[in-house]
Amino acid sequence: MEPKNKYPRGPLEPITGYRVDVVSDDADLITQLRFNWTTADKKTFSDSIRVEYLERFTKGEEYPPRDWTAFEQTPKTVNTMKKQYFLRTKPRFDNRSIDHREKQLIVNDTKLQHTITQNESLIVKDKHTKETVLVVIRDAAPLEVLEALDKTVVEHIKDDPGYMASYGYTTGQRGKQEKKLDLAANISGRRDDRFMTTHLHNLVSMQALAWNTINKMLPEDFIENIRDCYLAKVPRLDWNQHGDVDHTVPVSVVLRDKTYEFSGFELGPPGGVCSSHYSKRCHKEKAPEKCPWVLSLTTKRTAEAGRGGSFYLAEYRVLVQQRENSVIAHRCSQWHGTAVQDIDLAALEKDQSAKPGFLHRGFSMCLQGLAVSYTAPPQAAASG
Repeated sequence: MEPKNKYPRGPLEPITGYRVDVVSDDADLITQLRFNWTTADKKTFSDSIRVEYLERFTKGEEYPPRDWTAFEQTPKTVNTMKKQYFLRTKPRFDNRSIDHREKQLIVNDTKLQHTITQNESLIVKDKHTKETVLVVIRDAAPLEVLEALDKTVVEHIKDDPGYMASYGYTTGQRGKQEKKLDLAANISGRRDDRFMTTHLHNLVSMQALAWNTINKMLPEDFIENIRDCYLAKVPRLDWNQHGDVDHTVPVSVVLRDKTYEFSGFELGPPGGVCSSHYSKRCHKEKAPEKCPWVLSLTTKRTAEAGRGGSFYLAEYRVLVQQRENSVIAHRCSQWHGTAVQDIDLAALEKDQSAKPGFLHRGFSMCLQGLAVSYTAPPQAAASG
């Protein structure tokens, strides 16, 4: 039977030297997206970001503590906020215990080593090993491009407020990572083929544009680490409706009612998740020791600091205040989480037209499950 989502089913091999056919002639836009940055430009930007060396806390000393759910302040919707995070009606896909969901706290700022404010970009390194453990960069993309990326996020999470919706290559829900690497089909059954054709192209474009913009701003050794571990071992995010390897679609973005198409850069990492009003207890994921990175971009945020949604890296007691157009890169193998959003998500689940009070959306290029589960073909692994 032909798959509903029209993704190609193989071969699952690295795509090297891939280029699309049409070039945008808008030099201004190319500069704003940093596509023409030289190595010197990248180093100048990276060197301009302040570096903080912080102590790593051992087991039992993390903050917020392992498996605890964090609130940034007493929620304005306190009676319904408990329902938002702790009571879910959708079926679960694994056997995770829900006992930890009763552990709640309001973050005590005095227990934090550092709070990265909404206007602050920062690189956090381990005080002893000098390794980079967290990168936060503000004003990551041109606002028009960010708005276009946000539209794709909205398309993908329309039916899932508060949940992560996978896209691209995935090994499925946690607890089922023994499954073979395949392509997410989580929305295809609810949308018609015409929508899916456009939407899948938009996802590929979103990933490629974000990757090629973000990777110019991060330290070069950091980016090379990601390329070596992931992009040489798993397929990049590509889609074509014909199913043959040689046929490709251009990467594009629609701005001011004009479609801009690009070539000459890499396709993005193989998978990720979109989310809206998402929060998560303090947790960690399986990931390869040498490359446990997750890259995220906040495409919409209309709330002030303290309303929830802030990211925290518990092993270093760091809290990152969220802001629109922010990039956060962290090691998913270290204890981390996202503070509960101060909205009535329980009401949203009953009526998706209800107003949540503020908007908070984004997507993450998170590849840990892929790299753990996927083994490249011998000839590809040798060449990669």
